[in-house]
Parts: sequence; structure tokens; C-alpha cells
Amino acid sequence: MAYRYDSDLEFLKRLSSSDLKDLFDALVYDEDGTLIMNEELTSSTEYKKYGNNYAKYPTRIAEELQCYGGNTFINFF
Repeated sequence: MAYRYDSDLEFLKRLSSSDLKDLFDALVYDEDGTLIMNEELTSSTEYKKYGNNYAKYPTRIAEELQCYGGNTFINFF
């Protein structure tokens, strides 16, 4: 699923990498610290390029947030 503009998520672009770290961790790791099976953020081009410099890819993080908890079939479209 591609990012859909959401004015409520625009503030993510103003956050530092340390501010985004907790959100990133919540999106990709479960309570045991294991990668969540259906997360796609850690396999993204942005993550591979920038790693823990999360401020470089807030839109990609927002995209993952939009998919989080959604129906996998619906998120595909």
C-alpha cells in the first residue's frame, strides 16, 4: 500500500530520529523484541539506505503506520 496523504501525520516530518525511534520500534517489533511477521518497514529501500536515521524517511514510517492493524487483504490494494 502506498502512503495516503494524511494531514494528521504531517508532524512526523518535523521529528528527529530519536523521536521517531519509539514509533519505529512499535511498528516493527512485538513485546518480545521479535520482528512482527507482516511488517514491511525493515525490508524497505529507505530502511536499507538510512537505517536508524529515521528522520530521513518519515513518510515511509507513516505508510507503515497506516497499514498497522489493518486488514492484510485490504491493505494490499
